[in-house]
Amino acid sequence: MRSVDQKRLLYFHEAVTAGTMRAASEKLNLAPSSISRQIALLEREVGLPLIEKGRRQILPTEAGGLLLDYFRECRAHDEVFASRLEDLHGLREGTIAIAMGEGFISHRMNATLATFNRDYPGLKVKATIANSNEIVRQVTEDEAHFGLVIQAPHEPRLQVRWSNALEITAIVGAGHDLAGAERVSLRQLQDYPIGLVDGAFRIRQVISAAEARDEIFLSPVLTTNSLYMLRRFVTAGAGITILPQTVFSREIAAGEVHAVPLDNDALVRPTAHIITRAGRQLPAGAHRLLEMIKRSTPL
Repeated sequence: MRSVDQKRLLYFHEAVTAGTMRAASEKLNLAPSSISRQIALLEREVGLPLIEKGRRQILPTEAGGLLLDYFRECRAHDEVFASRLEDLHGLREGTIAIAMGEGFISHRMNATLATFNRDYPGLKVKATIANSNEIVRQVTEDEAHFGLVIQAPHEPRLQVRWSNALEITAIVGAGHDLAGAERVSLRQLQDYPIGLVDGAFRIRQVISAAEARDEIFLSPVLTTNSLYMLRRFVTAGAGITILPQTVFSREIAAGEVHAVPLDNDALVRPTAHIITRAGRQLPAGAHRLLEMIKRSTPL
């Protein structure tokens, strides 16, 4: 097949990403009919239908999916080429997009980003906080150069660049009864008000599995999808929580809370992963940031 028209390919990509011709037209500042016409010409060029017919939302056919993969590969290679040219000029400018779970926001991560910004002042970092499914989507669709997740799914489109086992601990206030304990069990925690993340978090799934195995039930007075809220919950003395101590690194360093190891064999240690799309070559700036984050372990 001869070279595909890149402008038509861009229109096709934006239409699929936006979901409708109208949404794509607003993003591209073009009439919907113009985009439809260019996609029709692209289908004629390829010789196969690229969009499933009879659907309200734009969905690619199998051929359309292959063409989208081709487009993302081309764009990634162009980015790497431009990045290597910039590398010769000392990494003067560019934007690095990363996606991460809220649990990765820590004093150590902030310090790493500050060091990177100081060393490479021309490079901008765009950090998106999202759940695991959204992080995987952004990584596989090249919206993010790399992602940081707890327990990356077994997905052939993903490549794990780094991993680190995390220890789940009981986080208690400085003046709490358990603050001086060497270890505590889940059964002991039943006696105290507790706040937990909701079921969308891998950590909560691990805790629930341990509860089932030990035949105990934790009844949280607070369930939330916000780690910030849990930080305030514990530091205010309203209760305790169960999380990796890295989430509370600043509060632990300030002596506001204590991390108490959990004495429970049923608690499987989750793993933090840095992921990229399989086969993707990272531009120089993104590669250097990834390496800096790896060196700053534990997260």
